[in-house]
Amino acid sequence: MAVEQRLAETEESDASVDILAELAETYTADVIDEALSVAREHLDMEVAYVSRFEGDRQVFRAVDGDPKSFRIKQGGSVKLDGTYCKRVADGTLPNLIPDARRNPLTKRPPIAPIEKR
Repeated sequence: MAVEQRLAETEESDASVDILAELAETYTADVIDEALSVAREHLDMEVAYVSRFEGDRQVFRAVDGDPKSFRIKQGGSVKLDGTYCKRVADGTLPNLIPDARRNPLTKRPPIAPIEKR
């Protein structure tokens, strides 16, 4: 089933995140890029990315949208400690944050320099 169709059939934001996680684990870079683009548009986000934890780093495998505004880039990495992804994995943040500027837990994101790997 096409990514667009699966996301279109999904009303729940958490289910959309689950679909993307499944795609990231099992599909090619082209499919992941398509899924990111569709998901970013479907969820009305400025940027979407797939990253993985490598030691104490968060490495950005694929990025769609406006990554410069968020100080990320494909192939780059940031220290994992304090990132949204680490906090989601730890259970201290929800899987989806509709507007990080309005969420009291995410108003002031940690700022970390990008490092090319």
